[in-house]
Amino acid sequence: MNTQMNKKGFTLVETITVLAIVGIFIAFFYTLYFLNWQACDQFIAYADFGQDMDQIIDQIGQDGRNATTIKITINSPTTQQVECLDTNGNPISTYTMTNTGVFTITNAQNNQNIITQKLDFANSAFVMDGNAIQVKLRLADQIFGHTVFLNSETEIYPRNLP
Repeated sequence: MNTQMNKKGFTLVETITVLAIVGIFIAFFYTLYFLNWQACDQFIAYADFGQDMDQIIDQIGQDGRNATTIKITINSPTTQQVECLDTNGNPISTYTMTNTGVFTITNAQNNQNIITQKLDFANSAFVMDGNAIQVKLRLADQIFGHTVFLNSETEIYPRNLP
């Protein structure tokens, strides 16, 4: 009796080896994809912060240069507010920081514009320095469980002093 076994198919060792190799490649590419996605999101967050920060600093600088007087009108544990006033004492604009993370600009026509909702109130401030005002800003956001920060500080001097 001639018993010959049919030798078609893969052995268990070959199958496990192939599955291990495929698993390693999947883990590698998933990690690579995930890390690149996280880096991309952090870059986008920094870019958004940068645009918010640039808009805030540019607007405060422009209004400050057009102002006769800059003064802090509210300085409480929950809100800080500063006004840029023209030669008649009318507000050119009002800047408000709140402990809820909102930074707003209100123009002379009482149009309020929310610039950012990512303000780190505890590390941001308006500080008077003679005729000038120091603006210290810190924006923060959570990205993939990590806090991302952007800091800026500037000093604004009114040009139209009496």
